[in-house]
Amino acid sequence: MRLFYEAITNALERVNIEAGDLIFTQSSLVPFLMRLSKDHQKEFVNDFCDAILDKVGPDGTVGFPTYSYSFFDGTIFDPTAP
Repeated sequence: MRLFYEAITNALERVNIEAGDLIFTQSSLVPFLMRLSKDHQKEFVNDFCDAILDKVGPDGTVGFPTYSYSFFDGTIFDPTAP
């Protein structure tokens, strides 16, 4: 079941995100996730990512920067590390 997908897609349409767009988001999903039960948090994140990727399509680009605390350890971030 895609509980959040339609609402997120509608929001993207209201800000005129279209196929082929290059978008950059610098926001945190934490405020949204804090309002959800643990059961719905993963579903929200999946629907959020799917909605954005579906909206920009295969010719679009999504920039979503991340932050790693490995910086403080002086190590290079490895997304495959446990």
